[in-house]
Amino acid sequence: LKKNAAPGTVAYDESAHRASQQADIFGSTDAIVKYVLEGHDRSVNWATFHPTMPLIVSAGDDRQ
Repeated sequence: LKKNAAPGTVAYDESAHRASQQADIFGSTDAIVKYVLEGHDRSVNWATFHPTMPLIVSAGDDRQ
């Protein structure tokens, strides 16, 4: 999902007023993809990082 925003800048007071009227479930900025990991043929359902080692474990719908 991508948040749609009008072009241009918005004053802080105006953005605070908007926030009080409607919850922004997408956050204030879009995500930027820095790396793409290969290994799954279909979507990934779950992923976690090892707390001390540079490892990622993921699960997906690849095999049936």
